[in-house]
Formats: sequence, structure tokens, C-alpha cells
Amino acid sequence: MAVTYFGQNDDGNGHAARSLNYLKAIRFQNTAGAGNITELGINFYAGFTGNVRLGVYADTGSATQPGSRLLDAGEITNPVTGWNSITGLSLAVNADAYYWLVWNNGANADAYHNTGYNLYYLAATYGPLPTTIDFPTAQAVRTSFRAGVESGGPLSVGAHRSTTMIGSW
Repeated sequence: MAVTYFGQNDDGNGHAARSLNYLKAIRFQNTAGAGNITELGINFYAGFTGNVRLGVYADTGSATQPGSRLLDAGEITNPVTGWNSITGLSLAVNADAYYWLVWNNGANADAYHNTGYNLYYLAATYGPLPTTIDFPTAQAVRTSFRAGVESGGPLSVGAHRSTTMIGSW
């Protein structure tokens, strides 16, 4: 199946250093459609020695705080310059719903971003992602961070599936 992405799926208009041991979160609308997130990827301006952990959180309807963790996708060791992805995931998502993509790096990192959006962050020791997060601070950037969705997952409101049977049983 083909993967369609939502999130910040480009090199943005700049890049900046991201300090280690900070949870960072960005709210994105799933424009890829209903299906399953099978991949999370983040785009680094420069590779680094260390780890980065990626995850997905539910949306509460607030533009400033995520809901509960839906997926701790694990970590990437020694990320390289460019896109770094965790694949083989399976998280059902709905079309047009909002989700929070969250990351934490265990070493200083330089990531691509776009300015003019909100990146929420909180000091947190590197490790498994917490069940919930309360972000006190926002910065006007959006990291190049994406979720890959394979279609065939949950249905959006008002949608339906039909099956036509041919022959007799």
C-alpha cells in the first residue's frame, strides 16, 4: 500500500538547534485520510550521535495541549542528515482529525522547521514518552516532522464501506 503523509513534510524555511532532554510537540491535522500510521519521520539538518524518540498523542480540542499518549514509537539511534523514520507502526487514525506528534532527543540536534507555527516544549529527561504532557511554553516554529498513513483504517464520520458478494454460498 502507498503511504500518504501529514505534518510538516519538507525542509521548511530554516533550521535550528534543539536542546537535549526537552519534549517537543506539534499539533497537525491528518490530511492523509483514514487509515493507520505506519511511519513517523523527522528531518534533521545535521546528523548526531545519540537518540531521538518519536510518538503520537491524542488531541483534546485545545490548540495548546495534547491529550493522552496513543503511541510511543520507540527511538532512532544516531540519526543522519535528512529524514529519519521509524516504520512498521500501526496506529488507527481518522481523516481530518488532529493529532500531536511528539519527540525528545537525547543529544543536541539541529532540525529543519517552518516559522510562524507553534512548537510546544517542556524540559524532560530522555526516555519513554509520558502518558500525558502539560506544556507550559510555545515557540513560533514547526519542526519538519511527519506521519505516514496507509489507507484502510477507521472511517470518517458519514463514511461507509460496502461489500458486494458474487455467487452463492
